[in-house]
Amino acid sequence: MVQLLPQLLTTASIDPDSEELVTLVQTAFLSLKLIARYAAPSHPNHFIPVFELALDHARHDSLLLRASALLCMGELFNLKSLILPHLPDMTSAILNAFKKSSRLIADQLALETTSEENKPNPDSPTKKDEKEQHSMLTANLLCNSTITSLNKMVEHLGTFLGSDFLKKVLIATSSLNTLEVGNNSAGKADSKRKERLKALAKCIATKIPLRTALKPIKKAFSAVTSQPKALEFLLGLLKDSLNATSKADFIVLSQNLVDAFVEDFLPFRKKMEEAEEDEKNIVLVEDAVIECLIQGIVLKMSESQFRPYYHRLFDWTEQIVSREVTFYRLVN
Repeated sequence: MVQLLPQLLTTASIDPDSEELVTLVQTAFLSLKLIARYAAPSHPNHFIPVFELALDHARHDSLLLRASALLCMGELFNLKSLILPHLPDMTSAILNAFKKSSRLIADQLALETTSEENKPNPDSPTKKDEKEQHSMLTANLLCNSTITSLNKMVEHLGTFLGSDFLKKVLIATSSLNTLEVGNNSAGKADSKRKERLKALAKCIATKIPLRTALKPIKKAFSAVTSQPKALEFLLGLLKDSLNATSKADFIVLSQNLVDAFVEDFLPFRKKMEEAEEDEKNIVLVEDAVIECLIQGIVLKMSESQFRPYYHRLFDWTEQIVSREVTFYRLVN
């Protein structure tokens, strides 16, 4: 298989000026991806040029080509130390793709909503409808490819990822999780995207130590306070991360975790009430906070650890009357 690399690299290096050539270069990158899956671990040095070419195309103007390059690049993160010098470029390319795909999906959803409202006959699609559907498929392809590539990055290079990059990733992924699609064709893509996001969250929770992830999670939580489903997503990730944390690490981090809940996660209700958020959404997040608190922290604490935390939490509820709702709220 390694003997095929020179020819495929030559094809993937073509500067495409037509749809046919874009498809050809895409096929070359996907072929390189499949070969890398089986041959890269045993022939790492042969795949450095493949990785560099994929990284170079990860910002290509053609979104379809960019998606294929990201998938190929993701398959080569198992080269680890050989590609670490490129880490800043990798993280930048992935964040750029996240930003681009998220914006395109949001714009297409807005266009679809407007089209549905103004369309005289919804059963007779126009060329404009077909173009919008193609744009949505392209945006979803780029988004899913980026998530897949990032999942591979976390799996193989998680310990090398910086706090600022992780914060931006958490904001992007949790915000993506809030997008809702109504029609059937886009609905399938939406469901697929959410499954991939769920898998990515699980990978982050298990591959990146909580001592590294806690600070970015807190910052991301503060950044998406106006998005209840994004908050729920982050709290689910934090719960999984807590469950994956060893007892020794949990003891070391216990004070920081208590501070995080009392200072960052539990006060969310006041911020959401000030923003006049619907009570249903507040309860959605509140349930996620309580579940994370009990399953991730309380059940892992010894009695001696829990007692001072309980008193601190009780004191916190007495500072403002409305906080008693979070502490005492009964579920009917």
